[in-house]
Amino acid sequence: MNSDFVHLVCLARCWAGVTRDLSAAPLKAILSRIEGFRTPDGGYNQSTEASHGTAYAAFLRWAPIRTFGGCVPEPDRLLASVHSLRA
Repeated sequence: MNSDFVHLVCLARCWAGVTRDLSAAPLKAILSRIEGFRTPDGGYNQSTEASHGTAYAAFLRWAPIRTFGGCVPEPDRLLASVHSLRA
């Protein structure tokens, strides 16, 4: 699975749209790949090479959580990243 961040998030949401039996969906692999886009500041970025998260990527990261439940690992770090983006 070699997809970019946006497409991985969309793929996770699509699985929920096409089946009610999510046990067959490769959700663990998809969510693991999404975590690969975590930045050192605790946020998320569309680039795996970025040092800081973006508000857009943080927003997109919540999509699978809204769909499947659960939480973002280390949510305080994500919140700190988003707070650092305030203008």
